[in-house]
Amino acid sequence: MVHKLTYSKPETLDFGAEGVTQKQIAGPCELGYIKLAASASAAVVKVYDGTSSADVNNQQLKWVLDASTTDTDGDGFAYPLEFIRGIFVVLEQGAGAGAILSYAVVLPHHTED
Repeated sequence: MVHKLTYSKPETLDFGAEGVTQKQIAGPCELGYIKLAASASAAVVKVYDGTSSADVNNQQLKWVLDASTTDTDGDGFAYPLEFIRGIFVVLEQGAGAGAILSYAVVLPHHTED
């Protein structure tokens, strides 16, 4: 009998420290958790199924996060979101204001009994 076990790999993207407003943060995978925190001003991040800015369109948009300076926005998915191409994020609002994205991609681990 084959069992599918999973675990997640946590990562963070500090937009200000990296000096970016868009980036592919993972290859093809499943997303189990994502959270956006803002500090100096509100922030909005759009999450696309893609590898580059060429994939930034309504068909590839998977999730949107918005955080104020006093509250974060985060979601844990009981059924992880699938990304066929990869996870590409765009900071739509809050550039240079200390926005940090935390996320966990689900990595499969197969075992046989």
